[in-house]
Amino acid sequence: MTIQVTKLLPGPLRLSTPFPFVGRSEELAPLAALLPVAADGVGRVALMQGEPGSGKTRLVRELAHTAVAHGVMVLYGACDAVVNAPYQPFAASLGYLLSVLDDETLRDCAGPAGGELTRLVPELVHRLGPLPAPVSADPDTERYRLHAGVTEFLTRLSQHQPVLLVVEDAQWADVPSLHLVRHLAAASSQARLLLLGTFRDREPQARPEFSEALADLLRTDSVVRLRLSGLGDEDVVEFVRRSAGASATTEVSTLARQIRQLTGGNPFLLCQLWRTLTQDHGIDIRDGRVQLTQPAAELGSPDSVRDVVQHRLARLLPTTTALLEVAAVIGPEFEPGVLGEAAGADGATLGSALEEAIRSGIIDDVPGPRLVYCFAHELVRRALYDRLPAVRRAQLHLRGPRLTTWPGRAPLTWACGPWNV
Repeated sequence: MTIQVTKLLPGPLRLSTPFPFVGRSEELAPLAALLPVAADGVGRVALMQGEPGSGKTRLVRELAHTAVAHGVMVLYGACDAVVNAPYQPFAASLGYLLSVLDDETLRDCAGPAGGELTRLVPELVHRLGPLPAPVSADPDTERYRLHAGVTEFLTRLSQHQPVLLVVEDAQWADVPSLHLVRHLAAASSQARLLLLGTFRDREPQARPEFSEALADLLRTDSVVRLRLSGLGDEDVVEFVRRSAGASATTEVSTLARQIRQLTGGNPFLLCQLWRTLTQDHGIDIRDGRVQLTQPAAELGSPDSVRDVVQHRLARLLPTTTALLEVAAVIGPEFEPGVLGEAAGADGATLGSALEEAIRSGIIDDVPGPRLVYCFAHELVRRALYDRLPAVRRAQLHLRGPRLTTWPGRAPLTWACGPWNV
């Protein structure tokens, strides 16, 4: 029996973007090599991690298009930080199969475990008719039978067509889904299946059980781990050149360097900044040449970035947010003593806030002999600064001269760009 190779992708992977895909060849090629396209291919598990906006979803889309071109069935399910239904990513993946598989293939893949699968996809009975009722037993037994049924279904499907199963944002996965991921990983050698999970670095809302599942998965020989960092200098040059339709000139390299300093090569920040620059005439593009229309130090933050920063701040304690706002006025780097003095915070409050800000990924410590912190991305710092009311901004700036004599350090520079007050 054969399956018609579908040229469709699950909805989230069909989305298009006006921005070019650059870099990531060192990540995409190894992932594509893991696709079990050969008749005797064996299953693997890949785990991709990165900070928010690092381009995990975009890389998954590119891999999905490569997979479809090689006859791979692509399944996709995402976990959600708010809506956390049991087995959410797997219910989405199996539900998608109902729309692309014919009845005969669906029945063959369901096999004897079809009744158990109705726990996840009740609509299965509408396609296949009456099925054996799921076995009623203790919770552990019922869970095991469901996990075995999903594994058998995917194994049978992979006998017809290799499968790429994506579980996005696994740091928010419910506990049953994490158990199923571990079950699939343990049985991955039985199927032509690549199970790809993506997750965020330093996500404060990650489930405690996720760390345990991750550690368990990494002990499995079939698991490959990839980490996405920011795009490099040459990648940003290529992004600017292709986005602007410009030639590879010194001006392009200069602009790319300025943009990378603001975004740290984070693809989300890069794209949002570029969109704002083009919409607000912040760059001049003519005759294959491109340059900023104002100094980089005067660029504000895009509304979309401020919205994301606001969302991230909403998950922090108010004291942490208040200290981050003061830090944003001080500049890209700041010493804890200066921050505490400027904010009027005691040592315990300051330490707790810094720890939470580091866990959230908004700031990092700067390697070196002195205790110094920095914002992970300059554009995020500017977003924090831009969201401050003008009066609050002025008040914080006026504290600057009073702190320039802090003992044991160089004079303080309040490096925020224009006051806009």
